[in-house]
Amino acid sequence: MRAHPGKITLLTVGPLTNLALALNEDPAIAARVREVVVMGGAFGADGVLGNVTPAAEVNMHDDPDAADIVLGTPWKVSIVGLDVTHQTVMTSAFLASLARRRRRGGPLRVGRVTLL
Repeated sequence: MRAHPGKITLLTVGPLTNLALALNEDPAIAARVREVVVMGGAFGADGVLGNVTPAAEVNMHDDPDAADIVLGTPWKVSIVGLDVTHQTVMTSAFLASLARRRRRGGPLRVGRVTLL
């Protein structure tokens, strides 16, 4: 992040514990991040409720204090709720194309996302 301030997007796919710990260790990282994309939360969209309780999704439920820290930090945050994971479909052909590209070596770019 220090080498590329403002160019890093963080994608979280689990509880936000490590990111909250990083912020506690060095709050200045918030100014170096372009965006944080959080996979988590249950908002009741299209009738999709939480996967732990009707009101709680596991990534928020497992460490609500960390979620409070991350979501309360002054940086751009986008949340991809549980309902989206119920709507996203990846065909076998698409997954096979990802595997072929990955075997060629190096990072795999999918849109604006780089998978290492």
